[in-house]
Amino acid sequence: NFQENLGSLGTNYEICVPSEKLGVINRFFLQEIAREALPDQRVKVCFRHLTPGSHDVKILHNKKYKKAHYGNLMVCGSIWLCAVCASKISERRKKELIQAVNNHQGGLAMVSFTMRHSAGDSLKENLDILTNSYRSVTSGRWYQNLKTRFKIIGSVSNLEITYGNNGWHPHKHVLLFFKYDITGKTIEELRKQLTEVYLKSLSKHGGWGLDRVAVDVQEAKTEKQKYAEYMAKFDKNPSKDVWGVEAEMTKSHVKAVAQGGKSYWELLKDLSVTGEYKYLLLIREYAKVIKGKQSLVYSKGLRKKLDLGQQLTDLEIAEEQDEEAILLASIAKDIWQAVTKAGLRGELLQVSHDGDLSKIEAFLRGFYKNKGK
Repeated sequence: NFQENLGSLGTNYEICVPSEKLGVINRFFLQEIAREALPDQRVKVCFRHLTPGSHDVKILHNKKYKKAHYGNLMVCGSIWLCAVCASKISERRKKELIQAVNNHQGGLAMVSFTMRHSAGDSLKENLDILTNSYRSVTSGRWYQNLKTRFKIIGSVSNLEITYGNNGWHPHKHVLLFFKYDITGKTIEELRKQLTEVYLKSLSKHGGWGLDRVAVDVQEAKTEKQKYAEYMAKFDKNPSKDVWGVEAEMTKSHVKAVAQGGKSYWELLKDLSVTGEYKYLLLIREYAKVIKGKQSLVYSKGLRKKLDLGQQLTDLEIAEEQDEEAILLASIAKDIWQAVTKAGLRGELLQVSHDGDLSKIEAFLRGFYKNKGK
C-alpha cells in the first residue's frame, strides 16, 4: 500500500499549489509524494541531499520580500514533476513573459489547440498526435504565408496536460504576437484558417477534433499581463492575487472541474489521500512521457525582438540564489537529516520567512522535544 510508505507525512493537508499561506508546506509535501512515487527521478534528491562538499544547510532570508530559501542543497529543476522547483521556475517564466508582452507594442492573441480523446488512449499516443499535428501546421510554407498575411512576428507556446473521465488530455496554448493591433474580424478569420488546416493535420496523424472546439482563438489586447501569467502557470488552482478573475482563467478552472479533470499535482494529492494504485500508474505514465519536454517555447528570434536576452534553462533557474538574501541560519547535517526524515522541510522554511532566528531555534527545540517522546 503506497499510503503506508508515506510514514509521517499524513493526509491531513489541504493541497492547493501554490496557496497563499501554506504554499511552501504544500509544495514540499507534494514533492515528498513525488519522491515516493518516482524513485528513479531526480526529484528524489531535490532539496534533501547536500551539494558535494557542503557540510550544512543554509537558510537565507530576503528582508525586503520576507522570504527565506535553502542553500547548499541539490535541486532537480523539474517544472513538470517537482512542486518546489516548479514554483520557482514558473514564477521566473511568468515575470519574463510579462516583460515580453509589456515590451510589445502590437496585438496579442491566445490560441488553444486540443483534440478529442478517450479513456483508452495512452498519454504518449495522444501527445504524439497533438505534437505532430501542431508541428505540421506551423512548420510549412502555409504557416509562413499565414504569418505574413496576419503580420504575426512570433509566438510563445506551452503544453498543458490533465487527466479526466475521458483519459489524458494534452493541449497546447500559443500566445501570438502581432505587429499591429487586431480586430474581432481578424481573430475569427485566423480561427477559421487555423481550424481548417489543423483538423486535416489531426486526421492525418490519427486524431480528430470538432470545429469551434479543436482551435480556440481569443484576443488578448487589453489583458496582456494576465495572459502572460496564464502561459507561465504550472498549476490550475492559483492564488487569486496572481491569477485575477479573467474569463479565460475561470473557464479553464471550471472546465477541468466540470469534466473531472485533474492536473499532475492533483493526482499526487489523490495518491496521498487514497493510496490507490491507479494514481501511481498515472503519475508514472505522466513522468515517463513528459521527460525532456520544454514548458515554454519562444519562436526563433522573438526573444531578441522583445529584448529578453538569453533564456535560462529550468535547472539554471532552480539553482539560482537570491543575491539580496543574507544568511539567517546554518543547519548541521545531522539535524537537517532528522528534519527531512520527519517531513518538516516545508514547515521549517515557513517559520524562516519571518527572518527571526529565535523562531527557527524554537521550532527545532520543539521538534526534538516531540521526537524524544
